[in-house]
Amino acid sequence: MKNRIVLAGILIVAALSAGLLVSKSDAQEKETQARVIKQSIVNIEFQGTKVWVPSYLVVPKGAKVELKLINDTKSGVHGFTIPDFNVKTEVAPGKPKELSFIADRTGIFPINCHMHPAHIGGQLVVLDIK
Repeated sequence: MKNRIVLAGILIVAALSAGLLVSKSDAQEKETQARVIKQSIVNIEFQGTKVWVPSYLVVPKGAKVELKLINDTKSGVHGFTIPDFNVKTEVAPGKPKELSFIADRTGIFPINCHMHPAHIGGQLVVLDIK
């Protein structure tokens, strides 16, 4: 009888511990999914060359990336695209654009101006950070 009580106690403690571990994993997963990265990116002209600044973005996998794009040039509309995430828009001077996407896979992805291929592009780096 005493052994059964001890065994029942061990099973209860094990079950509670397993429940806590599962809850912690779920909480960690929700925290990862709830990450929001907000970044302003400005298109400027430097020594005659147009470039989006910053030109490199590093974000964790699973994050929602919210970008505010600002065209600070006087040379007209410029494009902004991250083809691997189906991000593509045009930004006129003085008319900022906001967009968002989920960085759902890791890797290094090109950022460029689809309207003016000679402009300097950048990179989106998505890391598997836990």
